[in-house]
Amino acid sequence: MQSLRFWVVLLLLFVIVMGVTAWKDWWLTGERPNVLFYGVVPPLSIAGGTLAVLGVARAIRRPLGFLEILSLNLGANTVMQVAEIVLKIVYCRVWEYPGLLYLVVVLPLGLLLIVGFIH
Repeated sequence: MQSLRFWVVLLLLFVIVMGVTAWKDWWLTGERPNVLFYGVVPPLSIAGGTLAVLGVARAIRRPLGFLEILSLNLGANTVMQVAEIVLKIVYCRVWEYPGLLYLVVVLPLGLLLIVGFIH
């Protein structure tokens, strides 16, 4: 699979982005972020998504390994978290757009990232 350097960089980027997310939430709400939430929920979500995709890959007999799927999922989630940070700041500080715009941006971007990473 990928090198140790790849995993260190990917995990470091994820941790930095989650730290920025916690800071952004603190800045926008004025409430101290729950560190336990940021340390548990995103990793469990990524692990659950990775296991679900692995199950589907095995069911349809695709030769995808756990680490491949994990790297795709972690990369896509990191990019999507950056998009969420930007959209939330735009929403709260610049322009209160309708929630449907969020769906129009976030859902297609997530799908495009996963498809783009696969190809």
